[in-house]
Amino acid sequence: LIESIPVPLFYKDVSGRYHGCNQPFENTMGRPRSEIIGKSVFDMAPTEIAEQYKTKDDELFAEPGTQTYDWVISRDKKSLNVIFHKATFHSVDGALAGLIGTLTDVTELKQAHAELQAHRDNLELQVAERTAQLIQTKEAAEAASKAKSTFLANMSHELRTPMNAILGMAGLALRKTEDPKL
Repeated sequence: LIESIPVPLFYKDVSGRYHGCNQPFENTMGRPRSEIIGKSVFDMAPTEIAEQYKTKDDELFAEPGTQTYDWVISRDKKSLNVIFHKATFHSVDGALAGLIGTLTDVTELKQAHAELQAHRDNLELQVAERTAQLIQTKEAAEAASKAKSTFLANMSHELRTPMNAILGMAGLALRKTEDPKL
Protein backbone atom coordinates (compact mmCIF):
# COMPACT_ATOMS: atom_id res chain seq x y z
CA LEU A 1 0.00 0.00 0.00
CA ILE A 2 2.76 2.45 0.95
CA GLU A 3 4.59 1.80 -2.33
CA SER A 4 1.42 2.48 -4.34
CA ILE A 5 1.04 5.99 -2.90
CA PRO A 6 2.54 8.42 -5.46
CA VAL A 7 3.60 11.04 -2.91
CA PRO A 8 6.71 10.76 -0.73
CA LEU A 9 5.72 8.91 2.46
CA PHE A 10 7.71 7.97 5.55
CA TYR A 11 7.13 6.67 9.05
CA LYS A 12 9.28 6.74 12.14
CA ASP A 13 9.16 5.79 15.80
CA VAL A 14 8.93 8.11 18.83
CA SER A 15 12.73 8.30 19.04
CA GLY A 16 12.76 9.84 15.55
CA ARG A 17 14.27 6.85 13.69
CA TYR A 18 12.88 6.10 10.24
CA HIS A 19 11.28 2.67 10.02
CA GLY A 20 10.08 2.86 6.45
CA CYS A 21 9.41 4.94 3.39
CA ASN A 22 8.33 4.60 -0.23
CA GLN A 23 10.20 5.08 -3.49
CA PRO A 24 8.98 8.69 -4.01
CA PHE A 25 10.42 9.56 -0.57
CA GLU A 26 13.76 8.05 -1.58
CA ASN A 27 13.68 10.11 -4.78
CA THR A 28 12.85 13.31 -2.91
CA MET A 29 15.58 12.73 -0.34
CA GLY A 30 18.08 11.78 -3.04
CA ARG A 31 19.23 8.65 -1.20
CA PRO A 32 18.32 4.96 -1.18
CA ARG A 33 16.17 3.39 1.49
CA SER A 34 19.21 1.67 2.96
CA GLU A 35 20.56 5.13 3.90
CA ILE A 36 17.23 6.17 5.46
CA ILE A 37 15.89 3.22 7.48
CA GLY A 38 17.19 3.22 11.05
CA LYS A 39 18.54 6.75 10.73
CA SER A 40 17.30 9.98 12.28
CA VAL A 41 17.19 13.45 10.74
CA PHE A 42 20.47 14.15 12.55
CA ASP A 43 22.08 11.47 10.35
CA MET A 44 20.67 13.02 7.17
CA ALA A 45 20.67 16.80 7.62
CA PRO A 46 22.88 19.53 9.09
CA THR A 47 22.43 19.91 12.86
CA GLU A 48 20.55 23.23 12.80
CA ILE A 49 18.03 21.88 10.27
CA ALA A 50 17.74 18.53 12.08
CA GLU A 51 16.94 20.44 15.31
CA GLN A 52 14.07 22.20 13.54
CA TYR A 53 12.70 18.87 12.24
CA LYS A 54 12.98 17.35 15.71
CA THR A 55 11.20 20.33 17.28
CA LYS A 56 8.25 19.84 14.89
CA ASP A 57 8.15 16.10 15.64
CA ASP A 58 8.34 16.75 19.40
CA GLU A 59 5.40 19.18 19.12
CA LEU A 60 3.38 16.46 17.41
CA PHE A 61 4.34 13.82 19.96
CA ALA A 62 3.47 16.22 22.81
CA GLU A 63 -0.03 16.66 21.35
CA PRO A 64 -0.78 13.54 19.30
CA GLY A 65 -2.94 14.05 16.25
CA THR A 66 -2.06 15.69 12.96
CA GLN A 67 0.32 18.41 11.88
CA THR A 68 0.69 20.35 8.62
CA TYR A 69 3.32 22.95 7.80
CA ASP A 70 5.37 24.44 4.95
CA TRP A 71 9.05 23.64 4.69
CA VAL A 72 11.97 24.12 2.32
CA ILE A 73 14.14 21.10 1.59
CA SER A 74 17.58 21.68 0.09
CA ARG A 75 18.99 18.89 -2.02
CA ASP A 76 21.72 18.95 -4.67
CA LYS A 77 22.00 22.77 -4.46
CA LYS A 78 18.28 22.94 -5.25
CA SER A 79 15.43 24.01 -2.98
CA LEU A 80 12.08 22.28 -2.87
CA ASN A 81 9.08 23.92 -1.27
CA VAL A 82 7.07 21.19 0.41
CA ILE A 83 4.11 20.82 2.71
CA PHE A 84 4.48 18.23 5.44
CA HIS A 85 1.38 16.31 6.53
CA LYS A 86 2.05 14.20 9.61
CA ALA A 87 -0.05 12.11 11.97
CA THR A 88 0.80 10.11 15.06
CA PHE A 89 -0.03 6.43 15.34
CA HIS A 90 -0.35 4.07 18.32
CA SER A 91 0.65 0.49 18.96
CA VAL A 92 -1.98 -2.18 19.62
CA ASP A 93 -1.68 -1.59 23.38
CA GLY A 94 -2.59 2.12 22.85
CA ALA A 95 0.87 3.56 23.46
CA LEU A 96 2.15 6.29 21.16
CA ALA A 97 4.33 4.42 18.63
CA GLY A 98 5.45 7.02 16.12
CA LEU A 99 4.35 9.18 13.25
CA ILE A 100 3.64 8.81 9.56
CA GLY A 101 4.06 11.64 7.15
CA THR A 102 3.89 12.72 3.55
CA LEU A 103 5.53 15.50 1.58
CA THR A 104 3.73 17.45 -1.11
CA ASP A 105 6.06 19.27 -3.47
CA VAL A 106 4.61 22.73 -4.11
CA THR A 107 7.74 24.24 -5.69
CA GLU A 108 6.16 24.78 -9.12
CA LEU A 109 3.00 26.14 -7.53
CA LYS A 110 5.01 28.66 -5.48
CA GLN A 111 7.01 29.64 -8.56
CA ALA A 112 3.81 30.12 -10.57
CA HIS A 113 2.36 32.15 -7.71
CA ALA A 114 5.48 34.35 -7.61
CA GLU A 115 5.32 34.85 -11.39
CA LEU A 116 1.63 35.69 -11.18
CA GLN A 117 2.34 38.20 -8.42
CA ALA A 118 5.11 39.77 -10.52
CA HIS A 119 2.71 40.05 -13.48
CA ARG A 120 0.04 41.53 -11.20
CA ASP A 121 2.51 44.08 -9.82
CA ASN A 122 3.66 44.95 -13.36
CA LEU A 123 0.05 45.31 -14.51
CA GLU A 124 -0.72 47.64 -11.60
CA LEU A 125 2.32 49.74 -12.55
CA GLN A 126 1.19 49.87 -16.18
CA VAL A 127 -2.34 50.90 -15.13
CA ALA A 128 -0.92 53.66 -12.92
CA GLU A 129 1.31 54.92 -15.75
CA ARG A 130 -1.58 54.83 -18.25
CA THR A 131 -3.85 56.62 -15.79
CA ALA A 132 -1.24 59.37 -15.38
CA GLN A 133 -0.96 59.66 -19.19
CA LEU A 134 -4.75 59.89 -19.53
CA ILE A 135 -4.91 62.60 -16.86
CA GLN A 136 -2.23 64.59 -18.73
CA THR A 137 -4.09 64.10 -22.01
CA LYS A 138 -7.39 65.19 -20.42
CA GLU A 139 -5.76 68.29 -18.92
CA ALA A 140 -4.18 69.14 -22.28
CA ALA A 141 -7.56 68.70 -24.03
CA GLU A 142 -9.29 70.90 -21.45
CA ALA A 143 -6.58 73.59 -21.89
CA ALA A 144 -6.98 73.39 -25.69
CA SER A 145 -10.75 73.70 -25.36
CA LYS A 146 -10.39 76.73 -23.11
CA ALA A 147 -7.89 78.31 -25.54
CA LYS A 148 -10.30 77.67 -28.41
CA SER A 149 -13.17 79.28 -26.51
CA THR A 150 -11.02 82.30 -25.64
CA PHE A 151 -9.84 82.57 -29.25
CA LEU A 152 -13.38 82.40 -30.63
CA ALA A 153 -14.62 84.99 -28.13
CA ASN A 154 -11.78 87.35 -29.06
CA MET A 155 -12.21 86.72 -32.79
CA SER A 156 -15.94 87.29 -32.51
CA HIS A 157 -15.31 90.65 -30.84
CA GLU A 158 -12.50 91.55 -33.25
CA LEU A 159 -14.63 90.71 -36.27
CA ARG A 160 -17.88 92.23 -35.01
CA THR A 161 -16.50 95.72 -34.35
CA PRO A 162 -15.04 96.29 -37.85
CA MET A 163 -18.01 94.53 -39.48
CA ASN A 164 -20.42 96.86 -37.71
CA ALA A 165 -18.39 99.80 -38.96
CA ILE A 166 -18.34 98.43 -42.51
CA LEU A 167 -22.06 97.70 -42.46
CA GLY A 168 -22.77 101.14 -41.05
CA MET A 169 -20.69 102.82 -43.73
CA ALA A 170 -22.25 100.66 -46.42
CA GLY A 171 -25.68 101.64 -45.12
CA LEU A 172 -24.75 105.31 -45.26
CA ALA A 173 -23.36 104.89 -48.72
CA LEU A 174 -26.53 103.21 -49.94
CA ARG A 175 -28.67 105.99 -48.49
CA LYS A 176 -26.55 108.61 -50.25
CA THR A 177 -27.06 107.01 -53.61
CA GLU A 178 -30.85 106.88 -53.21
CA ASP A 179 -31.21 110.48 -52.10
CA PRO A 180 -29.22 112.83 -54.29
CA LYS A 181 -29.63 115.69 -51.78
CA LEU A 182 -27.53 113.91 -49.30
